[in-house]
Amino acid sequence: MRGIGKASPGILILAFVAMILTSCLEGIGLFLLVPLLTLLGVGEQAETGSSIALVGDRFLTAVAVDRSVQTVLGIFLIVIIMRSLVSFAQAALTARFISRLLHQTRMTAYEAISHAKWQYVAQHKASGFAHAIATQTQRIASGANSVLGLATSVVFVGVGIAVSLVVSPYLTGLIVALATVLALPMLWFDLRAYRLGRQVWTAMSQIFEQIGKHFSGLKAAKILSAEVQFEKDFRALSDDYSNLSARLSFNGAQASLLHGVTTAVVLVGFVYFAILSSETTAVEPILLIVIFSRLLPRIFAVQSNFRSLLAVLPDYEAFNRLLSETGTARENRPSSGPPITLTKSLRFENVSFAYSSESEVRPLNGVSIELPARKAIGLVGPSGAGKTTLADLVAGLFPPSEGCVLVDDLELDEKNRAHWRKSVSYVLQDEYLFNDTIAANLRVGSPDATDDELWHALAKARASELVKSLPAKLMTLIGDRGIRLSRGQRQRLCLARGLMKKPQLLILDEATSALNPIDEQELIEALKSLTDQMTILMIAHRPSSVAWTDRIIVLNQGAIIEEGTLSELMGHEGGFTHAMLMADTSWMKTLKPSARQEEGV
Repeated sequence: MRGIGKASPGILILAFVAMILTSCLEGIGLFLLVPLLTLLGVGEQAETGSSIALVGDRFLTAVAVDRSVQTVLGIFLIVIIMRSLVSFAQAALTARFISRLLHQTRMTAYEAISHAKWQYVAQHKASGFAHAIATQTQRIASGANSVLGLATSVVFVGVGIAVSLVVSPYLTGLIVALATVLALPMLWFDLRAYRLGRQVWTAMSQIFEQIGKHFSGLKAAKILSAEVQFEKDFRALSDDYSNLSARLSFNGAQASLLHGVTTAVVLVGFVYFAILSSETTAVEPILLIVIFSRLLPRIFAVQSNFRSLLAVLPDYEAFNRLLSETGTARENRPSSGPPITLTKSLRFENVSFAYSSESEVRPLNGVSIELPARKAIGLVGPSGAGKTTLADLVAGLFPPSEGCVLVDDLELDEKNRAHWRKSVSYVLQDEYLFNDTIAANLRVGSPDATDDELWHALAKARASELVKSLPAKLMTLIGDRGIRLSRGQRQRLCLARGLMKKPQLLILDEATSALNPIDEQELIEALKSLTDQMTILMIAHRPSSVAWTDRIIVLNQGAIIEEGTLSELMGHEGGFTHAMLMADTSWMKTLKPSARQEEGV
């Protein structure tokens, strides 16, 4: 999986080296048991004993020490201490590798989602992305830990079997064969762990979805007194997850019980045959008991780690699918060159758009339009007319399904669409502010901005007096989503944040919808003063909100039905704009007295 290989391979290599050293030191300790036991009077001397005794004796000869009890005990103690130290180093290295792996995997997922095309992101639930980054990465790291534990146990078992082969090849071969046969029924528990792991993954996905749905609409839930229903739904999902987790744990407990009983029977039978065998010396049955009693927990660890690995495999598969999908949907990063400038116009040439190739619904269909630079353009129409879709295409968030979008004479494509967005500010209808200070929110996208630049942007958005009236001013904490401010105040701060980029194009999607008429008029005056610096595209449901703009475009069912100046559209009696303006006379307040006379109102 992409990302895992980058997680400090040097640490992983050191961990494996420490693992091998630990197993080797364990084997040396086992070999030293024979001379130690013979010195204590158990069994025969090395000269007349078995091959295992000769190996132990030759080791003592190689290190040039005498055969006293004190010396052998000292060496044995040193080996055990060294094994413990190396084992500690292995554990520390493994923990460090897993922590770095977790960090790297999370960052891989976060960056992959962040740099995916908006068309891909918009088609998926945010709760699914949160689940992948917060939970799946944790389980994948747990699975990697199981892999390392599995490798450690396999090496240890291999060393133990090698030592026992020296003691008695015949009996060791017999017990390995029996252990292999007895391991086959354990596969049923392993496969069951995989199936339960898939169900656990699905249940956790549903929990994340429910959490996102509840807390994103918590205010509405309280207003509707629906907290109890949300709690009931969440309780059902949590109970389902808890039951599946318990079944997964119980599956492991059942496997452990079966494994413990069968291995105990095999061990007893093995020792019995070892004692009866005429080929063994007195010390060998004792040594075999020691070896296999130490091997049993490791053999169990092999099965347990393998089962744990299978349980998290569904998370690994889902995570890999996410990386594959985001990799396919990855957008080119903005180039480091100068921003794309808009000096003449934005043009749509026969643009159509559908969210997927299978969809029959087209929010835009065959739109051709030219938006002049350094002008204010109003975009109006009923809900579902395609206004936001058109704005998303202008902002470079989506590619058109058919036709092309041009900035001056430059066609927006996969290579330059992200770079164009560096020249665009988009103030959304659902304004989003972070749980931080006003200054931190304004610096999103402009991290190096000075306080003077912040105040300048606030003044342009007619929000400077608001911020000055707050006790902490720029350092005021505004709460999650800016909950401590009114919606109108949030919209003005979002506009100020958009102006921080000094954009070529400023898109306002219902950005004045929460303002009272006086504040809206004040903000409109501020926007009028900006048209010599940037192009403004203002989206609204009502023509009255964009009566001040230089040109008005009316969309309905994905097509342009009217276009022109206010006076031109007012002259079309029976048209959409004329009917809407006559129904709402508040638009007249946005005009100067001379303009009202010109319009004949």
